Amino acid sequence: MHERPHHRTVAAQVFVVPAGDPERYFAELRSAGVDMVIVRAFHLEGDRPHQGLPLEHSSGAYFATRHVPLVADRLPDYARAAHHAGLRCLAWMTTRKTPMPALGLTHREVAWDPALGRAASRPTLDLFDPLVVNELADVYRDLARTGVDGVLFQDDLALGRLEGFSPSAASAWLRRTGHALDPTTFWTVADPRESRLVDRPEFQDFARFKRDRVLSVAMRLVAAAREKSPEFECALNLYYETATDPVHGLAWFSQELSAAASTDARWLAIMAYHRQVKSELELDDAALASTLRAMGERLRAVDGGSGRVLVKLQTIDWTDRSPVPVAELHDVARAFEGLSIALAPADDPVRVREIVRALREHAGVTPGPP
Repeated sequence: MHERPHHRTVAAQVFVVPAGDPERYFAELRSAGVDMVIVRAFHLEGDRPHQGLPLEHSSGAYFATRHVPLVADRLPDYARAAHHAGLRCLAWMTTRKTPMPALGLTHREVAWDPALGRAASRPTLDLFDPLVVNELADVYRDLARTGVDGVLFQDDLALGRLEGFSPSAASAWLRRTGHALDPTTFWTVADPRESRLVDRPEFQDFARFKRDRVLSVAMRLVAAAREKSPEFECALNLYYETATDPVHGLAWFSQELSAAASTDARWLAIMAYHRQVKSELELDDAALASTLRAMGERLRAVDGGSGRVLVKLQTIDWTDRSPVPVAELHDVARAFEGLSIALAPADDPVRVREIVRALREHAGVTPGPP
């Protein structure tokens, strides 16, 4: 494990770089009080393009790589502008959802479908497939060539509860356990009419098997990037359940906070999106506050004062895109005092300045040097 600097980061996760001069934009973000930017390096159909650019393809990447369509070669410019402003710059990049046309409809994820009683292909890439991982490693080598300091993995670097049944996964399971991969050993059907499944104890072994593969792929991609940029770092994007409900975090996403912490990842980025937490868990305000406090305690224990845990705060409402009031963000951030913070999204420097000022003055946020 390499030595990590001990300071708290305040990051801006940039969903869309606005039109205009990138040099000025990143300088304004630095002046607003952040010391790291996380810039979207992928474009999926329906995403808003950076700077309102006309794009060459409907999906692809903002950097040149032979495996993924180039939508606009702008990431190297953004990295240079961020560095000129004194900011660390991470790319925010996909894995399983990466558009890789040469792979066609093969090499795809396979999931168990309880309604059909059989496995079925899904559109995402298969993390157990060696060809997929090798080609993703090439993509991440090219990503490192852009000059970014590292990557925040998109939240597609996870495996769902019913996923992990491709032929490549079955071969890996056989090598690990000596047994055939049989979905019927992992669940019982609680209600055939609803195809509702109940996990058997054997499912925990399968969930850990998938967890290990997700982390192994992440570290493989970072190692590939370090062939071109030896100081390349990564942030693992973790669902909030890893901190609120570890059993379900492992079952639903094949993610586990303790396992992630045992890797060489520089940051553990927790998607602590409070309005999403409140909605999905059907919490009132008091229960939400209690849940966030418990999350903060668990995360501080993992962080140990290193600044490694990066708590991602939701700055807009996901349903209507309206801004979350600064006072509300301040109240949420108090639960995570002493931890690194990322604002998501943080596209507007004026609003970022307002939020960071409030957090610094009232919620214990103090950035260190970039």
